[in-house]
Amino acid sequence: MLSAQITLAARRGIKLDKTNGMMLVRDEISFNSDDNLLYWFMHTYANITLSEDKKSAILTDKTTGERL
Repeated sequence: MLSAQITLAARRGIKLDKTNGMMLVRDEISFNSDDNLLYWFMHTYANITLSEDKKSAILTDKTTGERL
């Protein structure tokens, strides 16, 4: 939970794309100052591989190997 004392605004968007079966979760957070540290967590049973730039992740089903 984000505190109103350290944030100016916080928004979450979720997009479900039926054409490729992908889900996008986007958090937009504006802080009161530049020295804030943010931790974001997600739980999944899938295998996770980070992209080279570490800005996105690929989730793969552990049983079938299917990209989720």
